[in-house]
Amino acid sequence: MKFQCIMFALLLSLAPASVAQQQSWENQNSAGMQAFQQRSYDQAEVLFSNALKQASEFGELDPRYVTALNNFAALQHARHNYKEAESLYQRALVVSQKVHGPLDQETGTLFNNLATLFEEQARYPEAAVFLQRALDIREKTLGPEDPAVATVLNNLASLRQEEGKYAEAEALFQRALTIREKTSGPDDISTGSVLNNLAGLYSSEGKYAEAEALYRRTLVSWEKGLGPEHSDVATVLANLGSLEQKQGKSSEAEALLQRALAIRQKSGGQEDPSLGTILNNFGVIFKDEAKYSEAEPLLQRALSIWEKTLGSEHPKVAIALCNLAAVWQHQAKYTEAGMALGRALAIVEKTRGPKHPENGYVLNSLGMAQQELGLYSEAESNFQRALAVWEGSFGSEYPELATVLSNMALIRKAQGNYPEAEVLLNRALAIREKNFGADHTSVATILNRRNN
Repeated sequence: MKFQCIMFALLLSLAPASVAQQQSWENQNSAGMQAFQQRSYDQAEVLFSNALKQASEFGELDPRYVTALNNFAALQHARHNYKEAESLYQRALVVSQKVHGPLDQETGTLFNNLATLFEEQARYPEAAVFLQRALDIREKTLGPEDPAVATVLNNLASLRQEEGKYAEAEALFQRALTIREKTSGPDDISTGSVLNNLAGLYSSEGKYAEAEALYRRTLVSWEKGLGPEHSDVATVLANLGSLEQKQGKSSEAEALLQRALAIRQKSGGQEDPSLGTILNNFGVIFKDEAKYSEAEPLLQRALSIWEKTLGSEHPKVAIALCNLAAVWQHQAKYTEAGMALGRALAIVEKTRGPKHPENGYVLNSLGMAQQELGLYSEAESNFQRALAVWEGSFGSEYPELATVLSNMALIRKAQGNYPEAEVLLNRALAIREKNFGADHTSVATILNRRNN
């Protein structure tokens, strides 16, 4: 979870206003902030809209006008109205630089908020520039260990993770965590936000035990601080469910996702990207259980939500396409699977570059589809590319390497090259045993392939 800062109203007015006007604006803005924090977005829209209208009467150079613009932009941002949110943020930034100056905290807040908006749209280079500006401002004005600095560090770390720069991301997360634990305490809600994101990084790197410990720590913190039905609790439940699924714990994963889904359906809209994540993760569980007719509609719905809210070339769209392709492969719809995977690969390479670790999943899936069609040369090429991407990013013991090695072994067997197939399967077996233990079901899968 990334922080999205709401700029609190300034008590000092630079433009003359009656006491009644001042109180009315403060009441509208304060009530809007409360509604926003409670996810009552329809109510917040009315209140923030009124506050913005009143603030415009005070004049553009009144600090309340910047605050009102930012808060109305934050609301549109939360509702995924990205075009309108960007326009409002940019307008607020111009005014803030006039009113407060280029190094003021409010200006830094707007740089941070615009950056998170850009990141959600996979506009990573723009996000990086704005987050660095926000970090520079906050470090200079507040000092390097202020909680507001931790907010930007957390967001910058998430961006580096999206870019595939995992070592840099971990260093930034650890710095943010140190600040949060020192200033807010180890069990604070804001500390949980960093822990949740750091757990996501560890999950991506295949460090499942470390990731699970951090997710569970976050869950305890947020259930206590936010309540068990809060939408942020649904976020960590979904993340933990996805992690359990990666470890082959389908029943535990399903229970976590059921709880996350129930919370989301109460607190969020039917087209919220976070709901798409839960539906996608459910689809993956059903796919792994060979319940393809149940998996497909969930994955289609996740794809529809992400395309509508995030755009047709967002990396999340590529994730849904990959998962749908896997279902279609099992249904012998190889042409549809190949087309979906080709589109997914184009999205990931465009938004994240050809060496991003996410490419490994698409390349492996594409290779599997080609393998089913007997296109062994093309499949081999994509398996080798996936292997190179993952080994280059995570080293030779990354859990997903076993999947690619096992797939390559199937090609060798189909070609009658049994000795080389055995070498590949033995390496895959060693990786699975080290990561999951000798009694794990995924180890049994490799043993079955080796012995048949």
